[in-house]
Amino acid sequence: MTRKYPNAGLTEELYRRLVSEYNGLRVKYGREFNGQIRAVRNCDVRGARKYSQKFRNVIAERSRLSPNTAEDLKDLISDQLFNDLHAYLAENYRGKKTYQKHVSFDNAGLPNDLFKRFCDEVEAMREAYGKRVTTHIMSLLGCSREEARKHADNLSKLYREINRLTTRKLIQIEGLISDELFGDIAKYVFNNYDWAAELDEDMDRIARRYRNKEGLGRNKPTVKHYLYRAYMLGV
Repeated sequence: MTRKYPNAGLTEELYRRLVSEYNGLRVKYGREFNGQIRAVRNCDVRGARKYSQKFRNVIAERSRLSPNTAEDLKDLISDQLFNDLHAYLAENYRGKKTYQKHVSFDNAGLPNDLFKRFCDEVEAMREAYGKRVTTHIMSLLGCSREEARKHADNLSKLYREINRLTTRKLIQIEGLISDELFGDIAKYVFNNYDWAAELDEDMDRIARRYRNKEGLGRNKPTVKHYLYRAYMLGV
């Protein structure tokens, strides 16, 4: 059978995890699967059938996983898979404005305490450097003015809760906030998000540097994170 949308528009790893959890739900609930959808989505029989068809289309690669459908899967799939799907869609879904209509970016996806600390540091930077923030970032990172402007824009969007602080965003803010705060945010991101293979080198480096942060990456269930668990143990 020809796949119209390979991996439903996701990475192969994310798609495999989604299929695995979906099939697990089908096995667990059997003929009551639509009944579980009704309970979770608070809908009638007809509505549950529509949800079920949407899910089947994604699993069968007949349609891409959209932000809408990802939201429909909330509380059916695990929180960690749900977070990873949204992190991927935030970076890769065609038309980010469409994505943002369906996703909450409260606290940029961070716990309240971490987001408050992040905002405090961004505000302190703005107060200290004012209109010279871009120049300050250039000196911190040794980058061009254009790159510094992109970093400043990224900080601003996270501060204004326009973006979610995903693994890719974590890499982008390294060196712009204190090491202590970065390490704590890294610990949260490692434990709550997955990442594309192209980011492995950066995540390896961050894991090695912040390996003394207790629990960094230890709660992640994917095979990839066994490597990071080994880093934490000093292997």
